[in-house]
Amino acid sequence: MENTGQTNKTRKERELPLEVLRILACIMVVATHIKLGMTSAGSPDRRRILITVLAGDGVSLFWCITGCFFFQGKKSYKELIRKTFLRIGLPALVLSVILFWLGGFLFGGVTLRQSIAHSPQEWKALLINGFLGGNCVIPRTDHLWFLLVYFLVILLYPMLWGAKAYLFGSSPDEKKTSFKKEVLLVLILFGVLIANDITGNTLLRIRHQGLGGVAGAVPMMVLGAVLYRHRDLYSGSLAAGIAGAFLFVLVCILWMNTEYRLLLEDLAYEERQCRICGFGYVKMFSLFLMAYGFHRTVPADSRLKRVLLHLGKLSFYIYLVHFPMLTLLDRTGIRPLASRLLTGSVIGELLYPLMLTVALLLFSIPVAEIFMAAHQSLLSLFRPRERSDA
Repeated sequence: MENTGQTNKTRKERELPLEVLRILACIMVVATHIKLGMTSAGSPDRRRILITVLAGDGVSLFWCITGCFFFQGKKSYKELIRKTFLRIGLPALVLSVILFWLGGFLFGGVTLRQSIAHSPQEWKALLINGFLGGNCVIPRTDHLWFLLVYFLVILLYPMLWGAKAYLFGSSPDEKKTSFKKEVLLVLILFGVLIANDITGNTLLRIRHQGLGGVAGAVPMMVLGAVLYRHRDLYSGSLAAGIAGAFLFVLVCILWMNTEYRLLLEDLAYEERQCRICGFGYVKMFSLFLMAYGFHRTVPADSRLKRVLLHLGKLSFYIYLVHFPMLTLLDRTGIRPLASRLLTGSVIGELLYPLMLTVALLLFSIPVAEIFMAAHQSLLSLFRPRERSDA
């Protein structure tokens, strides 16, 4: 997700590992909206469970990336809110307005007049359930729940920063002396997530809205903050990258088998599962090890690096537009065709989400480029110093 608290200097010096993680998080979010369910013909399917395990926690990675900067230096609360609105709230608001007024015409197959017209019940739902209730009530904006929770996290910044300052102090000189306490906090939060898993998410009650969303965000943000703060311990280390890859494979296998056993006991578990969990915590750790451990394998000033940096910058806009673009993808008939041709076979079950994720990204990237260019032009028009390059 966009960084709302960086200085101009750090915004210009984009770190390749973080941009790769942004890209990966975006791909995971897209894939989780295109993948099949974890069961097939009334029974758990290991292949589908594996895809869910691989792609189901992109939001956790976004929270980790947010944590990299959230606790880095105390920020002006007023300035933080202003930058959050300009860089994240403004494009999300524009998208919501477009979908509210033109969504039916662009994606729903109705006339422009029908798309613009809204009943009193729709306006009431928008005001009561949407604006006041914190729900995504506009069609094709379901994925924006993450941004609503993100805004709530930003509003809670004074409290979260106060907790950080109380536990670890706020001076940069505290880095070495607080390392053990930071590791201890990460382990404690890991234990809390495991306890939440064991209790079936009744401990933290992690949800897609409100304080339940914050309960899931904070552990991942803390993990990201600690990993980023001490990245010099493993950055550029091939051994760390290899260890991360091994850990990634191990945790995904364990996670898949655990989900399989839980589904065997109760198929309704699929509807109750919580993707922010102990397994996801370890998986995020492994992804950071790989991203920072292997990043020197990409030559400096290479074309590949420039492409990755640009895609990292574009990832937020891909996230914004991919869900409505999924409707267009469905209208092409690609998804039903892929379902008929690929589902049911061993290789096909794995190719189905891969091919459709690529297709949805190809649909979304051109629109995201236009959206990003329009957003940056809008920012430079009325507030030149707020050119969004984070």
